[in-house]
Amino acid sequence: MQSSLNKWKRWIAPLAFVGIAAALLLLSNRKITNPDGFPILDNPGDYDAANKEAEGLSLAHFKDFDHGVTLTDKDKKDLRRAAGLFDSMDRLYPAKIEPYLGAGKAYQIIGEYAIADERLRQCISNLPYASTDADRLSVIEAKYLLSVVRGYEGDWKSAFTLADSAVADSKGKSAIYLTARASAETQTGKESAARIDVAKALAIDPFYQRALDLQKLLIDTPDAPPAPKKP
Repeated sequence: MQSSLNKWKRWIAPLAFVGIAAALLLLSNRKITNPDGFPILDNPGDYDAANKEAEGLSLAHFKDFDHGVTLTDKDKKDLRRAAGLFDSMDRLYPAKIEPYLGAGKAYQIIGEYAIADERLRQCISNLPYASTDADRLSVIEAKYLLSVVRGYEGDWKSAFTLADSAVADSKGKSAIYLTARASAETQTGKESAARIDVAKALAIDPFYQRALDLQKLLIDTPDAPPAPKKP
Protein backbone atom coordinates (compact mmCIF):
# COMPACT_ATOMS: atom_id res chain seq x y z
CA MET A 1 0.00 0.00 0.00
CA GLN A 2 2.79 2.38 0.98
CA SER A 3 4.62 1.52 -2.22
CA SER A 4 1.57 2.45 -4.32
CA LEU A 5 1.23 5.79 -2.55
CA ASN A 6 4.88 6.58 -3.16
CA LYS A 7 4.41 5.82 -6.86
CA TRP A 8 1.45 8.25 -7.07
CA LYS A 9 3.41 10.93 -5.25
CA ARG A 10 6.17 10.66 -7.84
CA TRP A 11 3.61 11.31 -10.59
CA ILE A 12 1.75 14.22 -8.95
CA ALA A 13 4.29 16.91 -9.88
CA PRO A 14 4.70 15.82 -13.55
CA LEU A 15 0.92 15.51 -14.00
CA ALA A 16 0.37 18.96 -12.46
CA PHE A 17 3.00 20.41 -14.77
CA VAL A 18 1.33 18.85 -17.82
CA GLY A 19 -2.06 20.18 -16.71
CA ILE A 20 -0.74 23.70 -16.20
CA ALA A 21 1.08 23.60 -19.54
CA ALA A 22 -2.11 22.45 -21.32
CA ALA A 23 -4.12 25.25 -19.70
CA LEU A 24 -1.53 27.84 -20.70
CA LEU A 25 -1.55 26.52 -24.27
CA LEU A 26 -5.33 26.81 -24.46
CA LEU A 27 -5.22 30.34 -23.07
CA SER A 28 -2.48 31.34 -25.51
CA ASN A 29 -4.68 30.24 -28.44
CA ARG A 30 -7.63 32.35 -27.28
CA LYS A 31 -8.07 35.69 -28.97
CA ILE A 32 -7.68 38.67 -26.69
CA THR A 33 -10.74 40.89 -26.82
CA ASN A 34 -11.43 44.49 -25.90
CA PRO A 35 -14.00 45.38 -23.18
CA ASP A 36 -16.79 45.27 -25.80
CA GLY A 37 -15.93 41.69 -26.73
CA PHE A 38 -14.37 42.39 -30.12
CA PRO A 39 -11.03 40.78 -31.04
CA ILE A 40 -7.77 42.69 -30.74
CA LEU A 41 -6.10 41.94 -34.06
CA ASP A 42 -2.34 41.60 -34.32
CA ASN A 43 -1.55 40.07 -37.72
CA PRO A 44 -2.76 40.05 -41.36
CA GLY A 45 -4.50 36.71 -40.91
CA ASP A 46 -6.61 38.11 -38.06
CA TYR A 47 -7.42 41.14 -40.22
CA ASP A 48 -8.60 38.99 -43.13
CA ALA A 49 -10.75 36.82 -40.86
CA ALA A 50 -12.37 39.88 -39.24
CA ASN A 51 -12.98 41.43 -42.67
CA LYS A 52 -14.64 38.25 -43.93
CA GLU A 53 -16.95 38.10 -40.91
CA ALA A 54 -17.75 41.83 -41.02
CA GLU A 55 -18.59 41.77 -44.72
CA GLY A 56 -20.70 38.64 -44.26
CA LEU A 57 -22.70 40.40 -41.56
CA SER A 58 -23.10 43.74 -43.33
CA LEU A 59 -23.01 43.75 -47.14
CA ALA A 60 -26.49 42.31 -47.72
CA HIS A 61 -27.97 44.70 -45.13
CA PHE A 62 -26.17 47.66 -46.74
CA LYS A 63 -27.72 46.74 -50.09
CA ASP A 64 -31.19 46.32 -48.58
CA PHE A 65 -30.96 49.66 -46.78
CA ASP A 66 -29.86 51.43 -49.96
CA HIS A 67 -32.95 50.06 -51.70
CA GLY A 68 -35.30 51.27 -48.99
CA VAL A 69 -35.83 47.96 -47.20
CA THR A 70 -36.70 48.33 -43.50
CA LEU A 71 -34.13 46.42 -41.46
CA THR A 72 -35.14 44.20 -38.55
CA ASP A 73 -33.69 44.31 -35.05
CA LYS A 74 -31.65 41.21 -35.92
CA ASP A 75 -30.29 42.96 -39.02
CA LYS A 76 -29.23 45.92 -36.89
CA LYS A 77 -27.62 43.57 -34.37
CA ASP A 78 -25.59 42.14 -37.27
CA LEU A 79 -24.54 45.64 -38.26
CA ARG A 80 -23.48 46.51 -34.72
CA ARG A 81 -21.27 43.41 -34.65
CA ALA A 82 -19.88 44.29 -38.09
CA ALA A 83 -19.14 47.85 -36.97
CA GLY A 84 -17.15 46.56 -34.01
CA LEU A 85 -15.15 44.25 -36.28
CA PHE A 86 -14.43 47.09 -38.70
CA ASP A 87 -13.22 49.14 -35.73
CA SER A 88 -10.86 46.32 -34.73
CA MET A 89 -9.47 46.32 -38.27
CA ASP A 90 -8.93 50.09 -38.10
CA ARG A 91 -6.86 49.73 -34.95
CA LEU A 92 -4.50 47.28 -36.64
CA TYR A 93 -4.12 49.29 -39.84
CA PRO A 94 -5.22 52.88 -39.10
CA ALA A 95 -4.18 54.18 -42.54
CA LYS A 96 -6.60 51.92 -44.41
CA ILE A 97 -9.79 53.34 -45.88
CA GLU A 98 -12.37 50.57 -46.36
CA PRO A 99 -12.83 49.61 -42.68
CA TYR A 100 -13.64 53.22 -41.70
CA LEU A 101 -16.20 53.35 -44.50
CA GLY A 102 -17.80 50.07 -43.40
CA ALA A 103 -17.93 51.13 -39.76
CA GLY A 104 -19.28 54.55 -40.66
CA LYS A 105 -22.09 53.15 -42.78
CA ALA A 106 -23.02 50.55 -40.17
CA TYR A 107 -23.16 53.13 -37.39
CA GLN A 108 -25.17 55.47 -39.61
CA ILE A 109 -27.79 52.82 -40.33
CA ILE A 110 -28.22 51.85 -36.67
CA GLY A 111 -28.59 55.53 -35.74
CA GLU A 112 -25.32 56.15 -33.89
CA TYR A 113 -24.60 59.33 -35.82
CA ALA A 114 -21.83 60.80 -33.68
CA ILE A 115 -19.70 57.66 -34.08
CA ALA A 116 -20.61 57.41 -37.77
CA ASP A 117 -19.52 61.02 -38.24
CA GLU A 118 -16.14 60.30 -36.64
CA ARG A 119 -15.46 57.15 -38.68
CA LEU A 120 -16.45 58.77 -41.98
CA ARG A 121 -14.31 61.83 -41.31
CA GLN A 122 -11.33 59.56 -40.69
CA CYS A 123 -12.05 57.69 -43.90
CA ILE A 124 -11.95 60.96 -45.84
CA SER A 125 -8.81 62.07 -43.98
CA ASN A 126 -7.04 58.90 -45.13
CA LEU A 127 -7.31 59.94 -48.79
CA PRO A 128 -3.53 60.62 -49.00
CA TYR A 129 -3.00 56.90 -48.30
CA ALA A 130 -5.33 55.81 -51.13
CA SER A 131 -3.44 53.46 -53.42
CA THR A 132 -6.20 52.10 -55.64
CA ASP A 133 -9.25 53.34 -57.53
CA ALA A 134 -11.38 51.39 -55.06
CA ASP A 135 -9.87 53.41 -52.20
CA ARG A 136 -10.64 56.68 -53.96
CA LEU A 137 -14.21 55.59 -54.70
CA SER A 138 -14.61 54.69 -51.03
CA VAL A 139 -13.61 58.21 -50.03
CA ILE A 140 -16.25 59.63 -52.40
CA GLU A 141 -18.82 57.29 -50.85
CA ALA A 142 -17.73 58.44 -47.38
CA LYS A 143 -18.42 62.06 -48.38
CA TYR A 144 -21.92 61.07 -49.45
CA LEU A 145 -22.59 59.11 -46.26
CA LEU A 146 -21.24 61.91 -44.10
CA SER A 147 -23.57 64.27 -45.95
CA VAL A 148 -26.46 62.02 -44.94
CA VAL A 149 -25.26 61.94 -41.33
CA ARG A 150 -24.91 65.72 -41.22
CA GLY A 151 -28.48 65.96 -42.49
CA TYR A 152 -29.67 63.77 -39.61
CA GLU A 153 -27.71 66.04 -37.29
CA GLY A 154 -29.43 69.12 -38.78
CA ASP A 155 -26.27 70.60 -40.32
CA TRP A 156 -27.64 71.03 -43.83
CA LYS A 157 -24.99 73.52 -44.95
CA SER A 158 -22.27 70.95 -44.30
CA ALA A 159 -24.48 68.24 -45.83
CA PHE A 160 -24.68 70.26 -49.04
CA THR A 161 -20.92 70.87 -49.17
CA LEU A 162 -20.16 67.17 -48.74
CA ALA A 163 -22.77 66.00 -51.25
CA ASP A 164 -21.60 68.64 -53.72
CA SER A 165 -18.04 67.32 -53.40
CA ALA A 166 -19.24 63.73 -53.96
CA VAL A 167 -21.13 64.83 -57.08
CA ALA A 168 -18.06 66.65 -58.43
CA ASP A 169 -15.73 63.73 -57.67
CA SER A 170 -18.08 61.29 -59.43
CA LYS A 171 -18.45 63.68 -62.39
CA GLY A 172 -22.21 63.92 -61.84
CA LYS A 173 -22.79 60.28 -62.81
CA SER A 174 -24.35 59.05 -59.56
CA ALA A 175 -28.09 59.30 -59.03
CA ILE A 176 -27.50 58.66 -55.33
CA TYR A 177 -25.10 61.57 -54.86
CA LEU A 178 -27.22 63.94 -56.95
CA THR A 179 -30.26 63.09 -54.84
CA ALA A 180 -28.28 63.67 -51.65
CA ARG A 181 -27.29 67.11 -52.90
CA ALA A 182 -30.90 67.81 -53.87
CA SER A 183 -32.04 66.85 -50.36
CA ALA A 184 -29.62 69.37 -48.88
CA GLU A 185 -30.74 71.98 -51.40
CA THR A 186 -34.38 71.58 -50.37
CA GLN A 187 -33.34 72.27 -46.77
CA THR A 188 -31.29 75.35 -47.61
CA GLY A 189 -33.81 77.23 -49.75
CA LYS A 190 -32.51 76.05 -53.14
CA GLU A 191 -35.60 74.30 -54.45
CA SER A 192 -34.94 75.22 -58.09
CA ALA A 193 -31.46 73.67 -57.94
CA ALA A 194 -32.94 70.64 -56.18
CA ARG A 195 -35.42 70.08 -59.01
CA ILE A 196 -32.58 70.17 -61.53
CA ASP A 197 -30.57 67.64 -59.52
CA VAL A 198 -33.56 65.33 -59.10
CA ALA A 199 -34.19 65.46 -62.86
CA LYS A 200 -30.53 64.56 -63.48
CA ALA A 201 -30.73 61.72 -60.97
CA LEU A 202 -33.83 60.25 -62.59
CA ALA A 203 -32.24 60.55 -66.02
CA ILE A 204 -29.50 58.25 -64.71
CA ASP A 205 -31.81 55.91 -62.77
CA PRO A 206 -35.55 56.40 -63.45
CA PHE A 207 -36.42 53.97 -60.64
CA TYR A 208 -34.29 55.38 -57.84
CA GLN A 209 -36.88 55.59 -55.08
CA ARG A 210 -35.34 58.40 -53.04
CA ALA A 211 -35.21 60.62 -56.12
CA LEU A 212 -38.82 59.77 -56.95
CA ASP A 213 -39.91 60.59 -53.40
CA LEU A 214 -38.04 63.89 -53.46
CA GLN A 215 -39.49 64.74 -56.87
CA LYS A 216 -43.01 64.27 -55.47
CA LEU A 217 -42.15 66.44 -52.47
CA LEU A 218 -40.85 69.21 -54.71
CA ILE A 219 -43.90 69.05 -56.97
CA ASP A 220 -46.11 69.41 -53.87
CA THR A 221 -44.32 72.57 -52.67
CA PRO A 222 -46.28 75.83 -53.20
CA ASP A 223 -43.83 77.42 -55.65
CA ALA A 224 -43.33 74.30 -57.74
CA PRO A 225 -44.18 74.34 -61.44
CA PRO A 226 -47.14 72.15 -62.42
CA ALA A 227 -46.39 68.46 -62.89
CA PRO A 228 -46.00 67.50 -66.56
CA LYS A 229 -49.11 65.96 -68.08
CA LYS A 230 -48.97 62.36 -69.16
CA PRO A 231 -49.19 61.94 -72.96
